[in-house]
Amino acid sequence: MPKAKTLQLKWLALASLLNSTGAAFLWPLTTVFINKHLGESLTVAGIVLFIMSITMILGNYIGGYLFDRWNAYLTSVLGAIIATLAIILMIFCHSWPVFPILICFVSFGDGICASIINSFGNFIPSKDARFVYNMVYLAFNVGVVLGTLLVGILYPISIRLTFIIASCFYVIFLLTVLFCFNVPLRRQIKKKQKTNSNEANSHQSLRKVIVYAIFVHLIMIYLAYALWESIMSVHITNLGIPFVAYSLLWTLNGAIIIVGQPIISYFAPYIKL
Repeated sequence: MPKAKTLQLKWLALASLLNSTGAAFLWPLTTVFINKHLGESLTVAGIVLFIMSITMILGNYIGGYLFDRWNAYLTSVLGAIIATLAIILMIFCHSWPVFPILICFVSFGDGICASIINSFGNFIPSKDARFVYNMVYLAFNVGVVLGTLLVGILYPISIRLTFIIASCFYVIFLLTVLFCFNVPLRRQIKKKQKTNSNEANSHQSLRKVIVYAIFVHLIMIYLAYALWESIMSVHITNLGIPFVAYSLLWTLNGAIIIVGQPIISYFAPYIKL
């Protein structure tokens, strides 16, 4: 593909939106589909979700590693192709155990793409990094709202139709990556500044504490958040509440983030870390 001069924020945000929309088709339905339609236990569904998470983590790591040491553009194309091919295959093959195998490939490809999208955020010219990541995160949550809204409508109609529409988003995502991400990356070389050794050590220690604090914080949040993707869908449908209502909870969740994000962005310049 011909190279553009720079990657524009609108294409990065669009890629984030398309990828999250396609992925949001799978988050709400995985557990209930495995349990209600494929006849497997919640324990088995939980193991599938666990393996999905592992493959996404692996994709995150490989995506970041290849971005730094190989080719950013080809890595992004690779991740998009893996996820897109896997979701297209789901249209025709979504029985047990093909479905969990394919969904793990989707998670692996999504993991690569997530790292790539975040990494490309460092190379948007004339835009503050905080603004870029806020816009990418906002686009991601718009995709969550759109995807979860659509899956609630489509899933009761036809699981095949659900995968077809999800595949359309992944195909458009792949095309966006192919035509818009082939840009030269100018890596900034930071000049070394002379600082007092004691002061430098103090700052380094503080940064480590902050990083570990964020790490523990995220673990605690996601331990609770895992209820959304695991037993909640089955529990709600067992109560006689339709699946569309469960998917609307995801939609509401994303909508609250979309509303709250501009507020956080407004106050962010006044908060010094």
